[in-house]
Amino acid sequence: MTHPTIPHWAAQSALAGYAVNVAADRNFGDLLPGESFGGALKLRPAGLGSFKHIARISIAATIAWLIATSFSQSTLGIFAPITTLLVVQASPWSTLGISAQRILGTGLGVLGASVWVNLLGLTWWSFGLGILISLAIARLLPFSFGGQIQIPIAVIFVLAIGPNSMQQDLWRVLDVGIGGAVGIAAVLIWPPKPPVQPLLETMAKYRDDIFDVLTAIGQESGSDVHSNSHDYIAKARALRDGALEAREQLAEVSQSTRVNLRSGDIRSQLPQLALSIRRLMGFAIQVRGLAGATDALYDRRIPAALSPEQLGELINSLLNNASAAMGPKGTPIVLAGDAGAGNSTELAGTIRSMASNVVAEFGDVSSVLESTAILGRFDFLRGQVQAYGTGDQIFDEDL
Repeated sequence: MTHPTIPHWAAQSALAGYAVNVAADRNFGDLLPGESFGGALKLRPAGLGSFKHIARISIAATIAWLIATSFSQSTLGIFAPITTLLVVQASPWSTLGISAQRILGTGLGVLGASVWVNLLGLTWWSFGLGILISLAIARLLPFSFGGQIQIPIAVIFVLAIGPNSMQQDLWRVLDVGIGGAVGIAAVLIWPPKPPVQPLLETMAKYRDDIFDVLTAIGQESGSDVHSNSHDYIAKARALRDGALEAREQLAEVSQSTRVNLRSGDIRSQLPQLALSIRRLMGFAIQVRGLAGATDALYDRRIPAALSPEQLGELINSLLNNASAAMGPKGTPIVLAGDAGAGNSTELAGTIRSMASNVVAEFGDVSSVLESTAILGRFDFLRGQVQAYGTGDQIFDEDL
């Protein structure tokens, strides 16, 4: 069966409408970032990124310097290219947010320091007091730290240059605006495409890591008597890293689609991406719980009512269903797969049959409690797989 994935946008047309309906029924606030301007003022720079991004920054800073030296009457045309270096980000929305922080912060710092140094001159006490006041003002602004620190940095620049005419100081403020405008234009005119492919690759790896933990549980449980934790416990704990990376990349993709002329249909796919990540996270949580339960039950010198062979059979069936829904290991992630109602019903029957058999064989429910609890986890995992590509809400509560 061929399942739709994000890179094949033509095959996603029906899914796009479904994704919008899903978004109306669920709150993805914990995965998708806020998009208010106040939230943009708290964005942090994402780093230099790719070589294309470095080239974009270099070209934009050079243009800002050329414009400033051609039109500005500042004695030093450094504030324009410096501002451009600081504001150019990998997406239009983050560039606008960082630009607002940098331009306002640098502009306030330059203007305030210019007035300060022209009124009081440059002495050790005016320098120190000026920095103190600028830090106190910066602390009050609803910016990220990078935006706040621009005020004292600009103050230090101006104070170090020393007293000058107010006309020169006003040109410095204008240079900041020139640099910010060039930086914004450098991203808005031809913005980078949203980084969907890295997110899909991270999701595929996250799914593969979950499958690896399930495989290890089946292979290691019942293999040898020992007192230490099984190796798959460490693998299960490491699943948190995959969840964190997927969440961060989803936020980056979400931000990159705002005011982006090259985002295409990607923005309409965000709810489905968020839902798929959320359900992968829910599946991973239950797999981690299964790992802890099997580690406590198997290879502890007391035979388990649910045999290792039966455990392995259940894991293989669950992996087959999960591969149908999420895509087989080593393949692109599937966002709206269907494990098949028949396969799910068959696995449910197997789980219930095993539960009845272990209770009948041992006769005492208390002696098979751990085994039946594991069977219950399998049944919940089966339901999660069945609902992976549907609108069912069974995942929502445990997250």
